[in-house]
Amino acid sequence: MTSSTTITTFIHPPHSPWQALAEEDPQHPPKRTKKKKATSKLVKLKAKSQWDRYNDLKKCAQITVGVRITDTEEWMEVGRVRSENDEYTEVAIARQRALIAEHSKRLYPVQIPANAVLEWGYVTDAEGEDDGDDDDSKTWTVLDKSKGDDAPKGIEKKIGFEGISDKASGFYCYYHEGRIVEKE
Repeated sequence: MTSSTTITTFIHPPHSPWQALAEEDPQHPPKRTKKKKATSKLVKLKAKSQWDRYNDLKKCAQITVGVRITDTEEWMEVGRVRSENDEYTEVAIARQRALIAEHSKRLYPVQIPANAVLEWGYVTDAEGEDDGDDDDSKTWTVLDKSKGDDAPKGIEKKIGFEGISDKASGFYCYYHEGRIVEKE
């Protein structure tokens, strides 16, 4: 009697089609899935909500804010900020840099090129409110951008920004019966 032995080998299928492709063709390694980026802990501020908060903080001091192109001396006034109990002025400016820069380019399209590197600042003299003086008599303080890094949680609800009215775009303008009117 002759006996024959049969040996059966089982090959397990690869876990994915890409693994099979990589095993067959080392020139085309499998695609890797992208890891999600860590989301920023800072809330993106919107112009309308910050303007509304500015108006809600009527009892707080108005601090005049502006920008200048880096390595120049000319400050361009952009608007005003308010903060709850006047405690967060620098944080307010630092957190609202994007709104301030965007509005400055809207107000001064010729003076501020699209790719300009800006510095933010605020008026520090006692006459910080709009008193009709020219820009030369105001004392401007350059803002350190890192002031907004350690802002308390929920700070966006304690600060506000109002830009200078731009009648061309309608930003920060007051309306009555469909027409732009001066602020009362």
